[in-house]
Amino acid sequence: MISYLSEKHKLQFSHIPKSGCQSVRKFLLKINNENQDIDIWSREFENKYIIRTTNTLKGFKHYSLIRNPYARIVSCYFNKIVGVNWDKFKRYFRGKYKGSRPTFREFVNRLDQGILKANDHWRPQYQLINNRYTRILKLEDKKSIDNEMLRETGCAFIHFKARHHMHNIIQSDQFFGDSTYEYLVQFFNKSSQPQYKKFFDEEIQNIIFNLYKFDFKNFDYSQDL
Repeated sequence: MISYLSEKHKLQFSHIPKSGCQSVRKFLLKINNENQDIDIWSREFENKYIIRTTNTLKGFKHYSLIRNPYARIVSCYFNKIVGVNWDKFKRYFRGKYKGSRPTFREFVNRLDQGILKANDHWRPQYQLINNRYTRILKLEDKKSIDNEMLRETGCAFIHFKARHHMHNIIQSDQFFGDSTYEYLVQFFNKSSQPQYKKFFDEEIQNIIFNLYKFDFKNFDYSQDL
């Protein structure tokens, strides 16, 4: 596991996929006066800003950005299963599905069948924070994050969305938990995503709560949608 560092400001950030990682990377470029066009997934970025430990370094303030588990898992599904990253993740989902890729319900059932720890993108967040010296910031509380970063760096945080991330949330009464890839990809191609709550019925909600119960408990998120 890795962490992000700003030596200049003595700041350390945990790497928690689907919980603001790209925002952290962009923020590091900003506060270190780097060109914002630098590829945040490049070896150049990695060599400057990433270390392969999650232990808090001496003299550093350590932050972990975390996210509502319901919202995070839908974001993961939409980006990794419906979206552009399927070829990297399909090895976890061999089998027959309602469409050519798993529905959200089928995705959740697969997690429940034993692959929860197989990839950090859907791994419980508490397992990616292995020390007690990190300060927790909730991604939903943008004002608190901005105030904290302003105090530490003089810059507001960057709440970044990549081009292939969802910029428009669709408000609908429709249930999407059983919608096929072929139907959902129409939203993805328009950089849109149905509201995350509309992917859950009682069965799916209970599975996700049980899989991520320590995230709900440790980070004080409600079991209610």
